[in-house]
Amino acid sequence: MPFDFGGGLSSYKKFDTSWFELSKYDFLKGANLADWEKFLSIRYELYSFICYGEKSDVEICETVFNFIEKIKNSPSYVKHLQDKNPFSDKPDFTHNPELPFNTYSVRSLSVFDAYLRGDFINCSRSALRACQINMGIISPRYDLYDDAEVVESKRFNSALLNKPIDFLIKDTERKTRTAFSSVTIDLEATDEQILKDFQYWLTEYRKAIKEYAPQKNFTDETLSDWVKWQLLPYIDLMIVAKYEGKKLHHHVAARLLFPDEFDVDTTERIRRKTKSKAEWLIQTETIRAIETQLANLAT
Repeated sequence: MPFDFGGGLSSYKKFDTSWFELSKYDFLKGANLADWEKFLSIRYELYSFICYGEKSDVEICETVFNFIEKIKNSPSYVKHLQDKNPFSDKPDFTHNPELPFNTYSVRSLSVFDAYLRGDFINCSRSALRACQINMGIISPRYDLYDDAEVVESKRFNSALLNKPIDFLIKDTERKTRTAFSSVTIDLEATDEQILKDFQYWLTEYRKAIKEYAPQKNFTDETLSDWVKWQLLPYIDLMIVAKYEGKKLHHHVAARLLFPDEFDVDTTERIRRKTKSKAEWLIQTETIRAIETQLANLAT
């Protein structure tokens, strides 16, 4: 037998390195990250089998021996043992136009991920059945229920399994704050990649749910700007005018809020700055963002 995998008499023989030539590795100077992934994947397969594989399988042992010989002769050899990259099982979340916010390392918790983790997805029988069918737990022809929802579940597809659990809960009209979101993070990715992907997910997810919040924390400079643009006084004027069923004209607000400024168009300032900033300041998202920042400072 031409292979011994670290045991038997051959393990006592002197290690023959006559095959090794450093110049064979010159190809690495022009290799990119994708190339390195291929070089490392095949070596992972070989090393894993040598350490943990079933040595009684003569056919695979011969395949391993042949692969090793090919690598000795040409280290750039990249074919896989089983014609499949063992690391190719990571799903592709970057090309789904319906879920543009998902990335490889950061994505919204899907219905199927929630099911695998034992999370609550019973808010939708069709989703639960889809997961159970996908796992082979039940047959798609097994009629436990006979209603429109289950009939739909018989046509389950990846769209339902990959649907964010937050979307599923929202679709059931359960009372829940859409500001909360469940996210899955792949810790096999680098910290740098996770942070980059999270920033992308955050931006795109806000667009998808049409809920926005301030991008940066509030600072003393922020508060000074609020005073500068007379936001709180304008909000009070706006509230009283609304209560009394009156219209708050820009020139009236300008005269009241900036009475001593004559060298600038304060009416235009109200229209372009104060009004829009004041309306933004009393939005739910802005106030919640302030509360969240305060809660974090208190810990």
